[in-house]
Amino acid sequence: IMGRLISTNVNGNHIFSTLEQTDGWKNDFADTGHYGDVLVWAALNEIESMAIRLIRSGVEIEAYSSISHMTAIQIAAGVGRIEVVELLLNNDNKADVNAPAAVDDGRTALQAAVGGGHADIAQLLLRNGADINALAASYHGRTALQAAAGGYHTEIAQLLLNSGADINAAPAIYDGRTALQAAAGGGHTEIV
Repeated sequence: IMGRLISTNVNGNHIFSTLEQTDGWKNDFADTGHYGDVLVWAALNEIESMAIRLIRSGVEIEAYSSISHMTAIQIAAGVGRIEVVELLLNNDNKADVNAPAAVDDGRTALQAAVGGGHADIAQLLLRNGADINALAASYHGRTALQAAAGGYHTEIAQLLLNSGADINAAPAIYDGRTALQAAAGGGHTEIV
């Protein structure tokens, strides 16, 4: 049996004090007591059975992790967990594809997916209404197109341009680059 993960949902109702390992997940999660941390951990490790239990048990799916300052959909998109992204988008309490990025080094779900080079997730998020021109986080942020240009994700950059991405979007205030600066700085002449 896994140790106590969470004890109450946002309404103060008891959810569960233990989670059994019947679905094959490892007993290696440190108890943080934060709803967002547990769901983010499940998303990060692609433990779909645990994510389903948490979502059905009333865990707030829009909670920001106290560790990563990201929501479960932002984390899952960034690490390429398409099954978890689909789950978060297709349940009764649909995740917000446009949840704001954290101020410091934050990413929207689309920005995270593009930065990780996950074209399939980027397409899924766009089909579900992701804001293609969401502003970059103030510190170390990037728009989706800036992330594609800097990461040399040529096909994703083309998808974003064809879908209306703003090539002249402002960079992050601190440590930001425009899409052109990101592509040129990385020597990605095909994108330039």
